[in-house]
Amino acid sequence: MLGPDSSLVALILGVVLPLSAGDPQRAVALAGMLALVSGALDDAAVEAYLESLPGVGPKTAACVLLFAMGRAAFPIDTHVHRIATRLGWIPANTTAEKAHRLLAPRVPPDIRYDLHVAMVAHGRTFCRAQRPRCDVCVLRDLCAYGSGGRVAGWELDGRPAGR
Repeated sequence: MLGPDSSLVALILGVVLPLSAGDPQRAVALAGMLALVSGALDDAAVEAYLESLPGVGPKTAACVLLFAMGRAAFPIDTHVHRIATRLGWIPANTTAEKAHRLLAPRVPPDIRYDLHVAMVAHGRTFCRAQRPRCDVCVLRDLCAYGSGGRVAGWELDGRPAGR
């Protein structure tokens, strides 16, 4: 039986605690499930099961798959969502759930972990929600937001030009 002191629970708490407003019971439930299914189910089945749990959506499920299970998931958190929108990868008003459906399958599995971590770091350091540092951003030439409107056929709001 898994208890609050289990190393698996501690690992999952590190992933979900920021997402769960400090609800260790959710981490305990997730840890128990992972211990049972980690090698028995494919990614889609684990993701579906996780999302069937109360309070677990695509982002939490992808975080558990990626960070706790070492699977090739691609979490769409606030930083990834913001950068993807500003780069024109997704339309401006795309919900987090729809962004997950649009982006995750397009990211090659072998770069998902590194791309997610890099986008989070970039979002915290340069592409911040308030006062982004576009003047020093390495992606500025590719970014409609940072270059003031249009890049490669995209409008500032993330829509294709002319629509």
